[in-house]
Amino acid sequence: MSRKPETGLTTTKNNSYPKGRELIKAAKLALALLPALVFLSAGCGRSGETSETASKNGQPASTTTQRQTGIFTNGQGDVITATRSDPRTGMRTKLGEFSFDFDRDGDDEKIELYTQAERAEDGKIIWDDGQDWLLVVIDGDDYYPLFDSRIQLGSLYFGVWQENNAPVISSAVITSAGAALKNFIYDSAQKGYKAQNGFDTGGINLLHSSIPSY
Repeated sequence: MSRKPETGLTTTKNNSYPKGRELIKAAKLALALLPALVFLSAGCGRSGETSETASKNGQPASTTTQRQTGIFTNGQGDVITATRSDPRTGMRTKLGEFSFDFDRDGDDEKIELYTQAERAEDGKIIWDDGQDWLLVVIDGDDYYPLFDSRIQLGSLYFGVWQENNAPVISSAVITSAGAALKNFIYDSAQKGYKAQNGFDTGGINLLHSSIPSY
């Protein structure tokens, strides 16, 4: 068996998104998180926090974009718009959630993190060498899948922070062969979450990390 951990990241909904100094801060955040992010997994199981199980016997839903294998399938400036198709189908374990007014419309949205791996009766997650991961913002009946892909020998983390009242969602993928961070900020003009590149190590060989596991 293999194991995959994750951290948290988040984004914000604002009519204008951070530039200049804010982007530098985002880069600093990425660098600060890197030691914790570069954790990956290619080996054991791990016990985790209390989490919810969603649709145990469900199969991955066919969404507008089919799940792919890779780190991030969206690039700099790409905008993730809403879909009415629930991408959580087939995701067995919820690893985290956070509510915040990301689009600054006066009502809170919710961001949720899922893995396809199942949690056993003893609370431990049954990790495979690879599984599907989902990071999604939910706004009523609208779903914004910021990450909906398969990760091999790795994990997905997310965190939410704020700069000048602008909420930012940061997501990090850590694997045994690479680490990448991407920020997402709500763009009211395009009615979606715009991706901003944080960092990408490229190909590496992870030797050790002290980051806690799920």
